[in-house]
Amino acid sequence: MPGVNIVTLANLGTDFDIGGEIQGAINIVGATRNVAGKVRIATPAEVAAGTAGVVPDAAEMNAAISSAKFVQLGGGLNQDGSKLIQLGKNTGGTAPNSVRATVDGNDYGYLWSSNNAPNNGGANPGYQKLPNGLIMQWGSSVVNINSASLAIIGFPISFTANPISIVVSPGDITSIPVTVAAAYTTTESFDVCTPGQTSGVYRVNWIAFGY
Repeated sequence: MPGVNIVTLANLGTDFDIGGEIQGAINIVGATRNVAGKVRIATPAEVAAGTAGVVPDAAEMNAAISSAKFVQLGGGLNQDGSKLIQLGKNTGGTAPNSVRATVDGNDYGYLWSSNNAPNNGGANPGYQKLPNGLIMQWGSSVVNINSASLAIIGFPISFTANPISIVVSPGDITSIPVTVAAAYTTTESFDVCTPGQTSGVYRVNWIAFGY
């Protein structure tokens, strides 16, 4: 049916099938959809097999929309609905399994999720991985300083290389030596150092950054 065709139907008592190749728009107007009557648009094979799809009425469409879960482009608080937003799986970089976003062709980076930013729920000791690969680890640890003024603290997870920075501080001002520092760092642990101080049991607070 080439071009634009207008079909007017009224008080359908049986199914009405439109088959064949549609080359233009079809408008169906004035159709009354009752229990026995349906409006269907189908291929000849579907018509012959009796498997033509039924066009839902307004009530069915509204029910489907109201129960659906979907992502809306714009329209939210302080949102511009005119932008082209694209989401896709990142194909490289430090977070290859992350979802990456662009807005009108501008890269907005990774979307933060439990997939690319795992953590251990804020435990002590704890860690947080960021989508760009940076890892933060922290703890408040009771250590037994030996005669060499050292004690080992292990990280919750290993870094891929030696940490960029480790900061330590006294955890109990009444019992810890004034000087406390980090030394002998590896990807899995570091030593707490209390230079010139006696051995003993102390609490130290620490945080480490790396990849």
